[in-house]
Amino acid sequence: SSDVCSSDLEAVVEEQMQNVGYDTKWRSYIIGLVNSVLSHFLVEDVTLSKIKNSDRLVEMEFNFPINNLDANKLFDTIGLANNSNTSIIKGFMKGFVDLIFRKDGRYYILDYKSNHLGDSYSSYTREELTHEMRNSNYILQYHIYLIAFLRFIKIRKPDFDYEREFGGVIYLFLRGVNADEAESGVYFHRPDLEVIHRFDELMGSSN
Repeated sequence: SSDVCSSDLEAVVEEQMQNVGYDTKWRSYIIGLVNSVLSHFLVEDVTLSKIKNSDRLVEMEFNFPINNLDANKLFDTIGLANNSNTSIIKGFMKGFVDLIFRKDGRYYILDYKSNHLGDSYSSYTREELTHEMRNSNYILQYHIYLIAFLRFIKIRKPDFDYEREFGGVIYLFLRGVNADEAESGVYFHRPDLEVIHRFDELMGSSN
């Protein structure tokens, strides 16, 4: 974030490399990648380097019950076909959101992806990313993340206005980040509020 200087960043990278057992020969490459990600334009003029620590929530955990959820209707609501063998879902919806951040009064959900789609930036075009998002059920995933976020924020900010205060969902495919091209490797979407309402109702709206 903007609260971390370059020397701090290098120290953090080195510590994490040691923790996961990465060879030190990758040090310069990883530091360069992290710097590229931090300065990369995600949408309009938004970059992670401009986000203060006080405006970000890392790894938000969520856990809420679901009962007799019709998976076919859930997929249909977001314009997808149910490609699983599951039709009815019961139990608890659990997970973590990589990052929620606030910029200029608007909230964004961000998820990092390290998927290898090819060896060149041309493999990470909007068309290719959309294909991967659909095939990997990431579109379903971020709608679930969004429901979890809305339930979280409305407890803390009852007057939260989706249309005015929610910026959108960002999936950042790290291998597709091209420092010379803004928003490369970025999949962005801001779901319609009507779709979110239907999705929330199917999952058992908390309202």
